[in-house]
Amino acid sequence: MKYFNTLPFYFFAVCLMGTHLQASASTDPDWEVFVKSYGRYTEKKLKIK
Repeated sequence: MKYFNTLPFYFFAVCLMGTHLQASASTDPDWEVFVKSYGRYTEKKLKIK
């Protein structure tokens, strides 16, 4: 129950991190290349299993 009092602060921090990552991803052109290549890698790994 003691963690329930700090829950709004954690939620706010997570939201701030999400917006920061989204902003940095939109300014970095290599981010899309990384996401696409990582997506292909995980698809191959999932097909193997």
